[in-house]
Amino acid sequence: MDALAAGRTTPWGRLHGALMPDYNRRATVYWWTMVTIGALVLAYCAAEVLKLPRRALLQIVAGAAIATLAGFFPVRIPRSTNSFAAGEIFIFLVLLLHGAPAASLAAAGEALVGSWRTSSAGPAASPARRWRSSRCSSPARCSISRSTRCAPTAPTTTAG
Repeated sequence: MDALAAGRTTPWGRLHGALMPDYNRRATVYWWTMVTIGALVLAYCAAEVLKLPRRALLQIVAGAAIATLAGFFPVRIPRSTNSFAAGEIFIFLVLLLHGAPAASLAAAGEALVGSWRTSSAGPAASPARRWRSSRCSSPARCSISRSTRCAPTAPTTTAG
């Protein structure tokens, strides 16, 4: 039994083979780091959002749902393979009304739909199964990005 086959018998080896068989060690460490940090950021954002009043929660859910649904209908750029979703408008609206944690949750929902829509249909279409890793990591990386870019800064005081 070679080392590769032996690595596939452990739970981590089987998980690695299912999610990212063509990733090297450094890429795997980066992927797991980003997904773990992203999951922690999403949990923190969810905890912060749950502290808000019920009316605000309904507005956040509505804004996140609209942003997520907008991801299903991309706007195609003519003569290009690129597209964008109109969900950013609603993500920024949620950001302005309810802050960075709420916007991070809405953006993660849109990223999930975007990665689901643009990645391959399944293992038959993608032998490397990168679609699974993309669908896991896109919302996580998006939540990290939104939270760090939209985080409030500490108030400054001037002596005088």
